[in-house]
Amino acid sequence: MIRSKVMVTGMVLGACLLFASTPTVWAEGDHKQVKKSHANTTIKGEVVDLVCYISHPKTGRGKKHIACAKKCLKGGLPVGLLTKDGLYLVGGRDHGSANEELIPYVAKTVTIKGKISEQSGMKLIVLKELLKVNGKTPKVTPASQPAGDHSGHKHKH
Repeated sequence: MIRSKVMVTGMVLGACLLFASTPTVWAEGDHKQVKKSHANTTIKGEVVDLVCYISHPKTGRGKKHIACAKKCLKGGLPVGLLTKDGLYLVGGRDHGSANEELIPYVAKTVTIKGKISEQSGMKLIVLKELLKVNGKTPKVTPASQPAGDHSGHKHKH
């Protein structure tokens, strides 16, 4: 009886370890199986809150939706770019969020440069550079500077 309890406990612990490690393996594997990937691609579209836009596409975008979209994006919901070719999830540098950088441009047309990937019907652009906002070059802010570019900063030594 004790032996069977030990075996069952061992099997349960083994299953827990297997399931606990599986998502990591799947996540690492997903990077290797990207269907399409294009570095340094430039796309143009409207900055949207993905959750609101997908939930109610007629009213979940545009000038009348700015306050709601900003609230949702500040709360951590994902930012997207609605282009003539479809909807993109916009990711930030180093697997971070692009929300902070794009919140000021909700409902505006932006042109961004980044790496595009597509997997299982989902499109992603990892933001490298914000090129235009409503057709004009935006002011450079620390958040919108390319990684490693500190031209706008003065360092004290």
